[in-house]
Amino acid sequence: DAGPFVVLEIGCGSGAVSTFLRQQWRSAPRKEALHSIITDVNQRAIEVALSTDKANNPLENGENDDNEISKDAPTKLSPMEAIHCDLATPLLSRFQGQIDVVLFNPPYVPTEDDEVGCSDISAAWAGGTDGRRVIDRAVPQIRQLLRPDTGVAYLVTVDDNRPPELANLFQNSNRVVSETDTAEGETIGQLEPSKQRQLLMEPLLRRRSRNEALSIQKIRWS
Repeated sequence: DAGPFVVLEIGCGSGAVSTFLRQQWRSAPRKEALHSIITDVNQRAIEVALSTDKANNPLENGENDDNEISKDAPTKLSPMEAIHCDLATPLLSRFQGQIDVVLFNPPYVPTEDDEVGCSDISAAWAGGTDGRRVIDRAVPQIRQLLRPDTGVAYLVTVDDNRPPELANLFQNSNRVVSETDTAEGETIGQLEPSKQRQLLMEPLLRRRSRNEALSIQKIRWS
């Protein structure tokens, strides 16, 4: 049997995105189970995200036996896996080349660099120079985690993030990162030539929200 479809949300915040995806998966015409993983640098966000999922996907938490799906039927959802960490660093070895979809709504607002990674709520939006300090560190991790050929990632950006430059960064990313790397995103070596596949980033959706020109970028293998 095929393994589960694995979705990773980096920086889950309230957990609304992964919770909605899990709701939709239940009625989707797919046969494989969904294994969803969420990460966040804020422990409180992890707790809230798990509560959000529990409230909206009760059957998978054993709380609603009256659902039209029999409680004896194999579930299409595994329990949400939550990890308190920076980006997806602890997952790099365990899930290398095994993530089908990466979701990332990063801290993209341009700020002073010393605001990045603060312990308060500003960590959710403070992106440093060009709003790219956190995004750039995530690029090699996304590459390392995506399933070869079929894996895709969806990334929220604003025009201040210089998307064309970011697309070049994805296209030229060919390094492996270590679980023990520093917060500055050090790498441990270049990929073998046979594994130097390119990642293409292209805008999927654009929308203006007040003063922000938002885009959903799709990242896929060439």
